[in-house]
Amino acid sequence: MITELDPSQAAVADAAPHERLLVTAGAGQGKTEVVAARLEHLIDEGLSASREILVLSFSRAAVRAIEDRLRAAELARVNVRTFDSFASELILVAGLEPVGTFDERIRMATRLLAEDPDVNDLMSDLRHVVIDEVQDLVGDRADFVLAIVGGIDDEAGITVLGDPLQGIYDFVLSESESGTTFDELLVGLEALPGAQRVTLERDYRARGSDCVRFVEVSKQVRRMGLPDAIELIRTYRESLPHVKVVDDWQEVVGPTGRTGVLCRSNAEVLAVSAELSSSGIEHVVRRPARARGGARWIANALSGLTGPLVARSDVERALAAVLPQDEVSECWFALTRSTGRTRSGDQLNLAALRAAIRTAAVPLQLVEPDDAPVIVSTVHRAKGLEFDHVVLVGDGDGDAFGEESDASRLHLEYVALSRARDTMVIVDGRGSRGLIVERDWLPGRLQRLSGPRGRLRMSALELTRSDVEAGVPYVGAMTPASEVQRTLSSIRAGAAVTGVLDVVASTADRPVYDLTVGGSTVGRTTAAFGEALASGLSLLPGVWPGELGDMVLTSVETSAGTAEVTEDAGIGPSGLWLVPRIVGLARPGPEVMERVG
Repeated sequence: MITELDPSQAAVADAAPHERLLVTAGAGQGKTEVVAARLEHLIDEGLSASREILVLSFSRAAVRAIEDRLRAAELARVNVRTFDSFASELILVAGLEPVGTFDERIRMATRLLAEDPDVNDLMSDLRHVVIDEVQDLVGDRADFVLAIVGGIDDEAGITVLGDPLQGIYDFVLSESESGTTFDELLVGLEALPGAQRVTLERDYRARGSDCVRFVEVSKQVRRMGLPDAIELIRTYRESLPHVKVVDDWQEVVGPTGRTGVLCRSNAEVLAVSAELSSSGIEHVVRRPARARGGARWIANALSGLTGPLVARSDVERALAAVLPQDEVSECWFALTRSTGRTRSGDQLNLAALRAAIRTAAVPLQLVEPDDAPVIVSTVHRAKGLEFDHVVLVGDGDGDAFGEESDASRLHLEYVALSRARDTMVIVDGRGSRGLIVERDWLPGRLQRLSGPRGRLRMSALELTRSDVEAGVPYVGAMTPASEVQRTLSSIRAGAAVTGVLDVVASTADRPVYDLTVGGSTVGRTTAAFGEALASGLSLLPGVWPGELGDMVLTSVETSAGTAEVTEDAGIGPSGLWLVPRIVGLARPGPEVMERVG
């Protein structure tokens, strides 16, 4: 952690609130510390944290740096959100329901910024907007940012941080209605009155010798043309330690500290996750920010409360029972930030909190992170993270990004190679456990195919976010909801998950599995997953594998519904409960087959 800002950082942090700064911040240059110091300065200059400052970020890492640096209650009021979450907030402010895809919400919010008087009132209060990772804002999100900065007062300031060398989301343009590129966004930002460019200068991340070498390599890359830069990165990559084939992941994963295993695709992530599970290595799989739900502590603390309005004293008493004392006030302000102020200002609107959780409109302080000593991630999703050790998984030919364009390849290599503090190792191959693909007859879901050439059959099926029942609290035939909630309240993220066939709930057409961790039930698979599994396995009707393996608990999150739902489940009237988020290539155990129906 940086204890004193260098001159280039201080120039950003201590600038006047009305300044409009476009900051180039390379990997490891202390950007999150600069954001924290910038907010501290803005508050010291008299800006209201709750009404006049907005922070938009992809990364919860920035939020953590802010929380670690400043535990003051005033800072806890700062509205720190993902772009998707802020779009949902604007839709709620306009009196509408955030529905549709996240891209549709972004487009709706962009229109509201130009049309809705209530949204305009909210924007007119802002005196400073901080925007992080701007290089990844293209298409609809680029238009959204231009609408945001165009909707604030002419005297309001902005701090925009990014690094063109880390721009790895250009592919989103193919899925966007807007064709606005990052370069066009940058032109729009540079055209703002008073906009000025600033560059951070020092690296604070690298400690190990290979990591320190990469800092010097990256400086040269920024001065080179594309072909020379790619060649320099390739030469550096070849100089790193390589592992030809992984026989034992215990020998590859760092023995201490935090390890990031970075892959080029979701299929590679699931394959590595399965191998780590088989090796007994606890880990989590990094998900996109939009897939992460409400923080576990919300339901842990508030599930015993009765709404619709709850006094601040009651909320803080409940928070103090599950959180460190120095976090109680900031969590109170984060909760009220997501629900709006009540008439008295000292009450929490529980119904509004439930709506915010359901629609993913909560600020980043209320989002459950994916965190563990070992994290498996695509390079794209590792943006904003740093690790003590990084394992970069190739494709068997020593190339992690062989199908990318030259520019995209360079940017991905830079992001991957700049995550580590101490050590890096390249895994050239992992052996073969089958082909992982998506088939037309099971769209949106990966599967592993195994067997002799020409006779490949499905041997494992991806378990997705929607494949675990979350619409109501889980109640098992032999396990009451209260017991499941107690298990989920304390269970460790990264634990291995086993699916056990529920012979009562299963039918001849589809199996249902209780999902267990260490023998304790934490959830159940959906009918849709059972139907997909039945379709892929091509077994006799009603004959199902007794167990599923190679799944991992990546987080426990707060879900929300009506008060009646939780009352009916016997866990109180709050309308809040815990759900497991489980990922993996669910592998049927062929040793035990059971007949149902």
